[in-house]
Amino acid sequence: MDIKTKIFWLVFTLVFVGSIAYAYWSFVMQRDFIIVNQAECDPTIDLCFYWACDPLATEEGEKCTGDPDEDEWYYKIQKRRAYNVRDCSIDDADCDAFTCNVGEKDCEEIFCTEETKISEEGICSDPVTYNREHPEEGDEGLNMEGLEEDDADAEGVMDVEELM
Repeated sequence: MDIKTKIFWLVFTLVFVGSIAYAYWSFVMQRDFIIVNQAECDPTIDLCFYWACDPLATEEGEKCTGDPDEDEWYYKIQKRRAYNVRDCSIDDADCDAFTCNVGEKDCEEIFCTEETKISEEGICSDPVTYNREHPEEGDEGLNMEGLEEDDADAEGVMDVEELM
């Protein structure tokens, strides 16, 4: 091999090894990536994403169980940098690893809107409609009948941008 070929392979090897080392340092050591989480969402006050089981599914996680509490799920999407997520035990029910700190960069909760629907088949829950269709016993003081769709923000639905 001539000197030019040796220099080429030396530079190529150094760039290759350097890029692998930087990626390892960035992702593993610094935990510099975003984690996306689906968390419980309260459909009585928030615009939540809605998931329902598939009655024709054959996979275990997609099958219907017959229990309405397990066959449908209301959720929101949380995004946060991995280095800001607290390490918690699975058994620790009080650990809220995805709560954003005030002014935290790259941390957000995403609620269901027309712009954030994951697919065309995505369904958003509306607090006004949900409360009308699922009246809770003991909610005599909460009258949602007179509310319009546009009044949902007045009932506690906040946009993440409003908080920051």
